Amino acid sequence: MKATYSPLLAMLFVVGALTGCGDSGSKDKTPADPGSYSENSENEQASEQPTTYAVTLAATDGGVLSLTGTQTVEEGTGFSVSITPDTGYRIESASGCGGLLTDNTFTVDAITADCAIHATFARLEYIVSINASGNGTVTPDTAQTVLHGDNLTLTVAPDSGYYASAITGCEGTRTGNDYITNITADCTIDVIFNEQGQLNDTGITLCGNYDAEDEAQWSSTFNCTDTGATHTADGIDADGNLIPSGQDAHYGRDPQAANGQLAKTGAGDAGFDFTKLDASGNDLPESATEWSCVRDNVTGLIWEVKTPSDGNVGDSLHDADDRYNWYDTDSSTNGGSVGYADDDGAICYGYDNANSTTHCNTEAFVDRVNAAGLCGANDWRMPKKEELRSIVHYGRANPGIEIGYFPNTISTWYWSGSPNARRNSHSWIMNFYTGGDGNFSRDADFRVRVVRSAHN
Repeated sequence: MKATYSPLLAMLFVVGALTGCGDSGSKDKTPADPGSYSENSENEQASEQPTTYAVTLAATDGGVLSLTGTQTVEEGTGFSVSITPDTGYRIESASGCGGLLTDNTFTVDAITADCAIHATFARLEYIVSINASGNGTVTPDTAQTVLHGDNLTLTVAPDSGYYASAITGCEGTRTGNDYITNITADCTIDVIFNEQGQLNDTGITLCGNYDAEDEAQWSSTFNCTDTGATHTADGIDADGNLIPSGQDAHYGRDPQAANGQLAKTGAGDAGFDFTKLDASGNDLPESATEWSCVRDNVTGLIWEVKTPSDGNVGDSLHDADDRYNWYDTDSSTNGGSVGYADDDGAICYGYDNANSTTHCNTEAFVDRVNAAGLCGANDWRMPKKEELRSIVHYGRANPGIEIGYFPNTISTWYWSGSPNARRNSHSWIMNFYTGGDGNFSRDADFRVRVVRSAHN
């Protein structure tokens, strides 16, 4: 019998086949594709990652933060940063992210969003107190508030006949009557005005037995206190010689200094009070090893300092070896005679016979010093006899001067600018070997130390 094709049977067969492929009969529910498991696990892990936020940190000039730039912080996590001001600055403010500043630490309890922390710094302020005593004024004259690192300039104006003998404090520098200081802390500036023309003491701090009968026992080197000599009572030396009372060492500034009772602006032996000045006229500390001028804080006079002697003239404008003839063309100061413009030729620095401005006379030398602007000034002059005597140290000899401030002083005669009243061809001279004075013909060649007055 011939087989007959039936569409209905074919359809049933396909359905049966599909049904069998869909159910293998296994209870294992694990997916056949391992890849589908890995993908699901990574998605679950990703959903568990914590939320983070960006914290941006910034600060103005004047300090630093312990963290900089942008920091990543988990949600809900606390955060802190240290804030350190530079020297001379303070923390002015710190803000952002809802945090608080305690001392130098800025703290946020919990970060909940992107945010920024910003710190600002400000310079410290200092109080500069100003004290002035004596006859004169200062500007400013009251306490000043000054920012760290700023300069303060104090200008002094002495009354007529007075000078600013001392301007000290705040580590400033004096130029003339201006005092400039860079402020880095609270401090005080003190100004003292003294009368011009005060006299120095002699420098003598020891007593003598000048009444001793035996000349071999004569001495002027006794400690007055050790011998019992006072203002009113005589003393006795070891040989039984009388030490008379009321000697020079008992009076004036010298015994005050010896007893620690004398306040000084600068320093110096016995009652002397000197300040070293640099080439611009600024005050230097006592320890300075190089200086160009010296201010006498008692008399208010400023003196030239000589350069070292080597036995030869002409090494420099201020050579200690140079000598000069006395010459003054000003009829109001020369005593009726001009003196000698060029009597001894090349005895000083820069001499040229054909050029009168280089001649070795006192007037030409003063003009050259002023042209050079020694210590920032151009009002140098010849000293009067008593002014020159004011720096003689009678407690010393060879040389008779405070060598700690006037080095390179030759133990010989120095011209003053004072003419001799009785002989107008002579002028007064001062000897810096023992401190004696005399007068001599103006054609002689002696050394010179010029002087000027402190600013009025």
